[in-house]
Amino acid sequence: PDTHSVDHNPIMGRMWDTDNIYVCTGFNSQGIQCSAGAGLAMAEWILEGHPRSFPTDFTACDVQRFYPKLSSNREWVEARACEGYGTAYGLHWPQEQFESGRGAHRTGPLQEELLRRGAVLGNGFGWERPLYFLTPEEMAAKAATHSPHVDHALPTPTGYGNDLRETEWFDAEARECRACREEAVVFDLSTFGKLRVTGEDALALLQRSCTANMNKPIGSVTYTCMLDESGGIVADFTVNRRGDQDFYIVTTTPQPYLVKDALRRNGRDLPQHQLQDVSEDLGVLALMGPNSPGILTQLTSTSVEDTDFPPFTMQTIEVAGVTLDALRVSFVGEIGWELHVPAERTLEVYRALHLAAEGAGLYLGD
Repeated sequence: PDTHSVDHNPIMGRMWDTDNIYVCTGFNSQGIQCSAGAGLAMAEWILEGHPRSFPTDFTACDVQRFYPKLSSNREWVEARACEGYGTAYGLHWPQEQFESGRGAHRTGPLQEELLRRGAVLGNGFGWERPLYFLTPEEMAAKAATHSPHVDHALPTPTGYGNDLRETEWFDAEARECRACREEAVVFDLSTFGKLRVTGEDALALLQRSCTANMNKPIGSVTYTCMLDESGGIVADFTVNRRGDQDFYIVTTTPQPYLVKDALRRNGRDLPQHQLQDVSEDLGVLALMGPNSPGILTQLTSTSVEDTDFPPFTMQTIEVAGVTLDALRVSFVGEIGWELHVPAERTLEVYRALHLAAEGAGLYLGD
């Protein structure tokens, strides 16, 4: 009962890439009072695949929520567990960020550039990611963090409060939403999980694993869910069909290992497939908003008109002299593209987008 986890939530469930290894630990001095519920949950997890007797899911407690390479780092684990122990009875806020063990693990290709532009960072699945952007004046006035757990020099959220309008990010988020709705923005989505599924059984595996039909024309992009045996949602992602038996999955930052694990279990009798994690090989720039076509046309000879580049399709194009895959998908309610760029050239394309917007007299926010 006196073990402490790295995010102060219990650690329960089935281990990655195994069929019958389960853990139940990390109850942060609350193991005795949680024992009855935890025992029932674990029994159902082992026998039925998930805890079914509870009104909420166990995502926050699932052992698979951790980035394996980071959770095996003893120095990081000790720092996080000690911070959680020290702040256990403090006042906590939604989306509150841990301060320890930050900065030196997974950083995207744009981190230094985004920091110069006023990014305030949060941590997810080992990645440092921009949460919002402050103006130079707001950054200069940002209150210094005096937490004894801080072991980095990264700007992280401060000023949590009961009233969202009084937080340091309220105005920043409002600017971002207005720019996305009225002009254009470029989001750094480089931390997204990215997987390639290839081989003679690739289509059969995805048809079995996904709720949507994967047998679509080459170049199509399909949004889909992946379900467990009882119909619960395991993950959601987009799938780009690149060839007859060649598929590219794009999922959220914490999900690539979960998706790989589910595909492994679903593909036991489909041995002719290969699964490759390319999450760190590619950067992703999401160019979104009503002015995004006007910016993109400054940098490519490919037509971005709806008739030539319809929604939910992919084309390999050249942008600012860089060959990349452009996916016509958007999750912001406005027109947009995800530009999947070789990681080493992501900064080059990012800067070109800003220069193109400036040259065309268009605003491009971060």
